[in-house]
Amino acid sequence: MVYWPFRDTDQNDRTGLRIMRDNRQAIWEAPEVHIWLDANSEGSRTDLGMYFAFLMFTKKKLVVANRGDIFSTPDKSFNNFILSLAGENLDPESEKASK
Repeated sequence: MVYWPFRDTDQNDRTGLRIMRDNRQAIWEAPEVHIWLDANSEGSRTDLGMYFAFLMFTKKKLVVANRGDIFSTPDKSFNNFILSLAGENLDPESEKASK
């Protein structure tokens, strides 16, 4: 099953709190999370934050559906954070240091 917030979450919410709760529940229940990242979407950032927080309790695979649109940068960036969450090692030196 694919949960698509735009389609599957009632978007009529004066504060947005229920929308966030619904999407949080869907992320929690999903065996893996696929996200279409929209840099202009507060929802994308919020969903990724929830996914990141859930990693304390459970390990879920993250798939960036539009990976071809997300580029790594030489310095710290939100894109690098996302790619790291999706399992891409962007800094081989940090892997050596953790061994």
